[in-house]
Amino acid sequence: MSSIKEQFLLSRVRAFDDHAAFERLYEIHIESLRKYLISRLPTREEAEDATVDTLERTYQYIRRTKVDNFIAVLITVARNVSSEYYRARARNPVYLDDPLTSRHTDEGKGARGMEAETEATLVKEAMAGLKEEEQILIIMRHFEGRSFKDIGERIGKSPDAARLATSRALEQLRELLHL
Repeated sequence: MSSIKEQFLLSRVRAFDDHAAFERLYEIHIESLRKYLISRLPTREEAEDATVDTLERTYQYIRRTKVDNFIAVLITVARNVSSEYYRARARNPVYLDDPLTSRHTDEGKGARGMEAETEATLVKEAMAGLKEEEQILIIMRHFEGRSFKDIGERIGKSPDAARLATSRALEQLRELLHL
């Protein structure tokens, strides 16, 4: 459920096309949005591009539609933007053995840097194998550091139910990682 302040700002955007009200709204949630997109996309640059695209689309949406929960709309739009990224990438594959399209190089990375990058890639791939709600629970708890009370409020469940659902999501992730 959104706060009264968020509801007021949402109504200003819809009624008056108030850019300043939208800026205040996204400033409240920008870090959560960035963390979400960084966890879903392969590079920070692509996540930053997706952040801008998400904000633009969200603004257009809330200008014409009554919205009760800004963060829910924001994350839904972000999920769609990241899905579109992967659909476009599937149509235009990048081949790792092509030196002109390869974005990553091992130069300057020690064994630890390469190991961390490999582990991060494995976790991202495993996260992609989870249901959307499971991904969101893990991101909110372990990437954003949210309390179970806050998570519960955002997903419409009690703190205990949020804790249990997050625990089950982590168990699914462990199974996908074969831990």
